[in-house]
Amino acid sequence: MGEPRLRDFEAPRIRISASGDGAITLAGAVSTRQARELAELVARKVEGVVTVRDDVRTDAELTTQLRSRLDADARTRRLTKDSVVFQGTAELRGTATYDAQLVARNMAEAIDGVRGVVNYMQLATSAGVSDKPRAA
Repeated sequence: MGEPRLRDFEAPRIRISASGDGAITLAGAVSTRQARELAELVARKVEGVVTVRDDVRTDAELTTQLRSRLDADARTRRLTKDSVVFQGTAELRGTATYDAQLVARNMAEAIDGVRGVVNYMQLATSAGVSDKPRAA
């Protein structure tokens, strides 16, 4: 896309497919609703384009999906509140066991539009184990 406001960062995250009848589909993800609307506007201006299907999602929508997936699994529920998607990268935050961290990472990677995952999680020693010392 030749639009300067999209070209450097947003355009690489948008996938474009076209059919022979002038219909195109935009998919992938962008940072904001404004970027999504701009991408659709640019696509509509292309000569020969008759219809545009906009399947592009924003980071806010991806964050909602990520949090929903994390909340649905007891192992990753504690990560729900603080985990976000920012500029297409899922940032996993909170405290979880190693196994739960792997599950959370796989969940995030499976979301269409997420282009990377960063682990900011703290390692919990084990699920349900208190850090308080035992009385002798």
